[in-house]
Amino acid sequence: MAKPTITEISSLATTERKRGLTLAVAGLLLLTFLMFGDVLLSSDKVLSNEKTDLRHMGIPWRTFGFSELRQGNLPLWNPHVFLGEPFLAGFQSALLYPPNLLYILAPVGVATNWLVAAHLFLSGLWMCLWAAQRGLHPVACFVAGATLMFCGPQFSKIFAGQLPNLMAMAWLPLIFLTIDAYIDTRRFAWLLAGIGAWAIEILAGHPQYVFYTAIAVAIYVSLCSIHRLRRWQLALAIAGMFAGGCALAAAQLLPGLAASGESIRGAKLPFNIASSFSLPPESLITLAVPGFFGDGVHLSYWGRWNLAEASLSFGVCGVTLALYGAIFGERATKRFSLSMVLILLVLALGKYTPLFQLLYELAPHFDKLRAVSRFDYLAALFVCMLIGIGLDRLIRQPLYTGRWAAILAAFGAVFALAAAVFYSAAAGDTPANWWVKLVQSIGATLEISISPAIYADPKSISLFGKFAAVSLAIAAILLLALAACFALLRDKAAAVYMIAFLTVLEVFGFAWATRDTFEFSHTYSGEVDEFLAAHPGDYRVFNTYNHNQAMARGGYELWGYDSLPPMRLAELMAYSQGQDPDDAVFYAHYPTFRSYQPIYQMLRLRYLFQMVDGKLKVHDCPPGLPHLQLVQNYRVLTDRNAILAALSTPSFDPRTTVILEEQPGVKVDPGAPTGTATVVEESTDSMVIEAHLPAPAILLITDGWSKNWRATSTKDDGQKYRVLPADYVLRAIPLTAGDHSIRLEYRSNAFTVGKWVSIVSLVAYGIAIAATLGFVPTGLRGKQNLSASGHQAP
Repeated sequence: MAKPTITEISSLATTERKRGLTLAVAGLLLLTFLMFGDVLLSSDKVLSNEKTDLRHMGIPWRTFGFSELRQGNLPLWNPHVFLGEPFLAGFQSALLYPPNLLYILAPVGVATNWLVAAHLFLSGLWMCLWAAQRGLHPVACFVAGATLMFCGPQFSKIFAGQLPNLMAMAWLPLIFLTIDAYIDTRRFAWLLAGIGAWAIEILAGHPQYVFYTAIAVAIYVSLCSIHRLRRWQLALAIAGMFAGGCALAAAQLLPGLAASGESIRGAKLPFNIASSFSLPPESLITLAVPGFFGDGVHLSYWGRWNLAEASLSFGVCGVTLALYGAIFGERATKRFSLSMVLILLVLALGKYTPLFQLLYELAPHFDKLRAVSRFDYLAALFVCMLIGIGLDRLIRQPLYTGRWAAILAAFGAVFALAAAVFYSAAAGDTPANWWVKLVQSIGATLEISISPAIYADPKSISLFGKFAAVSLAIAAILLLALAACFALLRDKAAAVYMIAFLTVLEVFGFAWATRDTFEFSHTYSGEVDEFLAAHPGDYRVFNTYNHNQAMARGGYELWGYDSLPPMRLAELMAYSQGQDPDDAVFYAHYPTFRSYQPIYQMLRLRYLFQMVDGKLKVHDCPPGLPHLQLVQNYRVLTDRNAILAALSTPSFDPRTTVILEEQPGVKVDPGAPTGTATVVEESTDSMVIEAHLPAPAILLITDGWSKNWRATSTKDDGQKYRVLPADYVLRAIPLTAGDHSIRLEYRSNAFTVGKWVSIVSLVAYGIAIAATLGFVPTGLRGKQNLSASGHQAP
């Protein structure tokens, strides 16, 4: 029988590898089903904790935005919160994100569960393929992907209901996959894949991850260029990849950047806000002991900030494999992974290192974002790569396994002893003094998500200690099991698969224990719905505990819960509650409502909803202005503080006087008859107003002002109109005497430009893909693109 040729052996190896990767992907699908199968078809249960962002922000956004899309309207403006605000431009509305089309086809709860599960799977899939691109064994690829899916930096976002975060995060490993593949092959096809990955991450709805990913990519490409010739060409190619993604997503990106200028995001955040939600150094213990500070479900998280921003859970098995990979992995395969982990974790530590102060003062945009801890997910990508590298080395050529078995057994004993110490300190009626002081030192920072009073409660302190002890004990058991597997590696190769099993089981088990759901019907208060239905009218409410409920129900809120509150309104609200308007950014992040103020009448506020001792309390406010008010007296003030002071004086009557910031261009007479004005047609982005005036007047519209509102005549009569800021936060149109038919429309020039940039870019992108795949005639392709080896790129 003839021996197989080298080509036949290579082909067989390739076939086996493809089969192994197929099984790895199937395994990731199975894990996804095991984790989420019970809720994928449920319209009652929604993945998230009831008190977090999904209930208060995500579901109302999706309900409003995609119900409008279902009716054929792309809402550029949301009139329901904050007196009105840009909606598509708000990024997290994610109206242009392709997977979100599921919200048009399925109920919001069902679509949300499917999208959460799908994006978790996608993150694992791209991680698995990225590891495969580096040549890792299929089992190692599977473990790397599974670990990323269920690690703390990712899975904790489900508990927190951070839907846009999860969607944006899912594409980050694909971006690094395309970069690595391009570095290795110089093939144009990988640049095209990277362009698509960047574009869809931008559309996913969380620009902070885009910004942080760009920083991480710049660091990574710089490291990879150290020993390469023509490094500028590599940097230029990766920059072009990012620029191409921005061009494809310009319809979202450009209006988003423009809208931020009118919001609190256009201002520099105070240092105490920008530095908030930095990764606490003590959270490093959650790398190996994920439940040390509580898991949020069985015990409230008592560490600093919150679980979603401070969990680094990879488990002791994952940490062990990552260390093994960092030490024994091949240099070309590791490719600066350990360096990236260390650099990104330092960035995630934020204010707990001197570096953040420098970045805040000198680096662009670091003074406009908070939760720098989100660099931890980018670090997690490279931790998972090291986990895969460590397992790959154990599969192919295990080294020093006896020594590692002894070290792991020793650490297992240390963890077991620590568990006994912590349990002993927490047992009994009075916890040990050192443990009390340790817990209270966390509470004293006030960087906490639970009541400070809990840190003075001996029973709570005891529970914290016992839970930490149990978590340490679990880690000890796993370390001892891992030590046994390492000891068996020389004689029984199958032990390596037991290591893989333990690694996945550990992260999957903790994720399963912390998965939370809530009843979809709890999203909205039935009492509020009933009250609004029983009291119809064109007014606003102030719901102090669920700001966005009215948005999903077609009502109107004075405030809201969103990432882009209008700066002018934030300044007005801060001033009305006795705070300095210069602290409006702080107010927008931590809004308070102490008392009703007469200034709210001009904002159409009618009812105030508060939850007192678990019961709804409704406050009936004095009737406010109507939607349209014709005013025949005005004052011109240009200074913000002067305007706010004038609006708050007892003598100011918004029904008779309006404060403008420039001359209106019409001569009004306070003693003239007023006339009438009526809204005859209205949508999210426009309204048609008919006005009949016997004398000139200022038409005051009690909706929020933006520079993108335009007024035109519906008739071909040559009438010109201006939309001016009025009473600092509202709109005004100066009118001459006579009959007027006015179309008031929100027109974002940034969206118009971005739309056409996206359309042209999409056409060019499609042609480039077709040419790369050979679907375009040779004569239309232009110069052929060659790979680094001189062969034509596919």
